[in-house]
Amino acid sequence: MERRLGEVEGARAEGGLDELGRLAQDVDPATGRRLEELSDQVRVLTARLAQRDEELTAVRRLNADRTRRLNVVRT
Repeated sequence: MERRLGEVEGARAEGGLDELGRLAQDVDPATGRRLEELSDQVRVLTARLAQRDEELTAVRRLNADRTRRLNVVRT
């Protein structure tokens, strides 16, 4: 549930950056472009973080399985 909440909040924040970029473009084109660049960077980093989170979950699962197997062998 915490993970899903984080995803929802992240999507909401990204949407806010997009809107802010559009508004800034009207005022100062350079600032608008910079905000668009930062918004793109946020998307890329969010995707990488999600991938790393999945990898970490898989490694934790493997580690738990191996620990269980070691405990079974020793008893």
